[in-house]
Amino acid sequence: MESKTARALFDKFAGTLAFVAVEDSEGTAGIGSAFHVGEGVFVTARHVVEGMNIVEVCMTHSTCVALEGDEAKSATNYLHGSEGENIQVHHIRRQTLRIKKGPFFHKEASVDVAVFQVDGIDPKTPFVELGGHLDDWLGEGDFVLTEAIVLGYPPIPQTNDPHLVVARSEINAVVDVRHAPHVHFILSATPRGGFSGGLAVLDGGFALGVITSSLVANSAAAELGFFAVLSVEPIYVCLAEHKLLPDCQTDMWEDFWNTDTLLEFCAPSEPDAAAVRVLAAVDVFDNGKRVYLKMRCNDQALLDRATEAARLEVQKLAPTVTSEGRCRLGRVHSSQM
Repeated sequence: MESKTARALFDKFAGTLAFVAVEDSEGTAGIGSAFHVGEGVFVTARHVVEGMNIVEVCMTHSTCVALEGDEAKSATNYLHGSEGENIQVHHIRRQTLRIKKGPFFHKEASVDVAVFQVDGIDPKTPFVELGGHLDDWLGEGDFVLTEAIVLGYPPIPQTNDPHLVVARSEINAVVDVRHAPHVHFILSATPRGGFSGGLAVLDGGFALGVITSSLVANSAAAELGFFAVLSVEPIYVCLAEHKLLPDCQTDMWEDFWNTDTLLEFCAPSEPDAAAVRVLAAVDVFDNGKRVYLKMRCNDQALLDRATEAARLEVQKLAPTVTSEGRCRLGRVHSSQM
């Protein structure tokens, strides 16, 4: 990766990182990292915060966000562009944050993911876009030798405060590990305590995953192990399960992560009596901000009757099912379900 590219990634994503200072039950201090995915929601490694007292969450890197439209017209802060033009910007300074929700953990105890949401974050704080590389879509050679940068807060000896550390690396392998499900990436960076919960971001500008524990043998020092990054699928799952998936992360997915099938009506499929076909189904979408039902049916008359019945019931619940006071009812008619 060229220095200019690496620097551009740093400038774009350094402002998404926070350190997480913790203490265990005996008062021993520790530190990990977390990264912002939008709406004040952060992702970290489970082992950073589980069973710990969280002392402080702080974003140390100051950054500037370019302004557009009416915001730019009223801006008082400027940067000089490469061609001498003035660029209107909003300055984001060091932010000490307060957790208002969480931390919450992935439903599988062996998955090293946790999420939380904070109060008081600058609304223009940058976020990192999670990648779309789900586990089943990855082959063992995918992303190998692709370049990335890693960002986190490993403690630097003889310094007074946490400092954001960034390193260039490349992906050396795509692996499954015995102690946890889901795809892990092995990167060429040197693992160090404090990187855990930090961000690995590809040169394409999206998150590869969350940095987890160093993979070591025989309880060796972290620096002697392999730098491991857990892929994005369990991050999506954890965020969706706890109703913390930000809207800015759903563009490519629509309602995929927060939709569950509530009911299915099936019948034998001829000529194979052992098989079944779905005649109708009811899906429910709930992301913690909006709730709605979607009915799928291959009989238009039945769909009309069901839609009207559901509409009457949903109208009764409207004040309680959504904080915005609105209900949506979707219909899908299909002759081949």
